[in-house]
Amino acid sequence: SSADAAVAAKWEDHTQQVLVQTAQLRLATLATVRGERGYLLTHDESFLAPYATGRAQMGQTMELLDRSMADNPVQQARLDELRRRVDEHLATMEQIVALERSGEHDAALQRIRRGEGRAWIESIMAQVNAFEAAEQELLA
Repeated sequence: SSADAAVAAKWEDHTQQVLVQTAQLRLATLATVRGERGYLLTHDESFLAPYATGRAQMGQTMELLDRSMADNPVQQARLDELRRRVDEHLATMEQIVALERSGEHDAALQRIRRGEGRAWIESIMAQVNAFEAAEQELLA
């Protein structure tokens, strides 16, 4: 029974680590949006600080998740899809920021109004939810 308890404790620790990492990914995703929107509203480059921090945190968190999932091919496949969605989100945000920097404010706002950023955020959050649900299932 002590061996079973040790295995259970290991799984619980693993799941908690993954849940912390997915929470960090959620926060980082929202930070990119906060910084991008602040910049668009103010035209002040200092508002891009949360955007830059969020981008860096997303990359770091994806690396941590990759290491955490190295032994699980099913979760690794989910992580690959999550990585694709994160990359698309960041590319969209970068394009919108670039439009603003080049003086194309109306074009940047039009991209936001079309819901491009929102669609990627919702896509990331849905994938994170699936990721977390699978981890909870594995723990159970």
